Formats: sequence, structure tokens, C-alpha cells
Amino acid sequence: MHRLPTSNTWVLAHNGKWTGVAKYEVLAEWIDERWRDEHSEFVEKLGPTVTHWMPLPAAPSPTKDQT
Repeated sequence: MHRLPTSNTWVLAHNGKWTGVAKYEVLAEWIDERWRDEHSEFVEKLGPTVTHWMPLPAAPSPTKDQT
């Protein structure tokens, strides 16, 4: 069984041809599941569907020098 990210959560995604930031959406009104990139384009238009994904790393925290 393949685990998918929580709907509408940004992740790092890869489909064999493309790697980038995307979110997996479960669209109740369309009864559909899709991946969208950071430009709201469907990833499937960029090639095959997403095969690999991982959570984005945490944002860096400021250091004393940055405050």
C-alpha cells in the first residue's frame, strides 16, 4: 500500500521527469485526486503522475546574528 501526503500539504515531489514543490489534492466537488505544482498546474501535464514524495524540511530558525 502506498502512503500519500495529507491533502493540501506542500511536499517535495518527483515523477521521473520533474522534481519540485507540489501538493496532493483530494477534490470532493470533482471526486478526483490530483497533484498540483507551486504554479497551480497539474503535475500530470508535466509528465507521468508523482511516484515519489517527501515532506519539506523545516524552515531555518534565526540565529543570534540574524536578529
